[in-house]
Amino acid sequence: MLEAFINARDRFLKSGGLVMPSRGDIFAQPITDGQLWQEQEAKASFWRSQDFHGVDLSALHDAALDEYFGQAVVGYYPPEAAVSDDVATYAFDFGTCSVQDLRKFEIPFSFRITKTAILHGFGCWFDARFDGSTERVVLSTSPKAPGTHWYQSRLLLRRPIAVNPGQSISGTLSFKVNDRLSYDVEVNVVLDGTSVSSHQRVRLDDQMYHYLTPGQPQVPHA
Repeated sequence: MLEAFINARDRFLKSGGLVMPSRGDIFAQPITDGQLWQEQEAKASFWRSQDFHGVDLSALHDAALDEYFGQAVVGYYPPEAAVSDDVATYAFDFGTCSVQDLRKFEIPFSFRITKTAILHGFGCWFDARFDGSTERVVLSTSPKAPGTHWYQSRLLLRRPIAVNPGQSISGTLSFKVNDRLSYDVEVNVVLDGTSVSSHQRVRLDDQMYHYLTPGQPQVPHA
């Protein structure tokens, strides 16, 4: 969709015209969510069977875990799931960016941990900014903002990391366009000062919808 938007800008925008939205910002923060992580892990338990009507399926268990943890989880998550006050950002200026800029980009991050927890992955969302002639409006899909039908997205780590206050983690979220009109995301994270690390490839086109969980905020009526 963004490629079509930028192509339309290049073809039709008059000199001095405005692009709406004017800017898009992607945000990411480290989160803990043991229940969700266990749900994804449990989905692969079928493939542990060593005697399914005489067939040993256990050789496929590892691939099944990669499949489930490679899904982007779409749904609300509470702000208190964050294990750091820091947020990584990446911005696109839709007035100047090119289609090539959209096809591959990287979000480096460094987060200082604020609570004892298990780092299960990263929560992500976006803001769209509309810069008018006299006023600016921001549409936010943040977990701290009113709910929208875009929800948020969680990128889970198959191998989570235990963290404590005062520690820091660093790494990158690397986005690359795939042939399914979406992105593959390579998640790389290191617990600074240690040999502990985790890597996960997430396919944004393969989404698991988790927005009907009881107790999550509802999308407000217009």
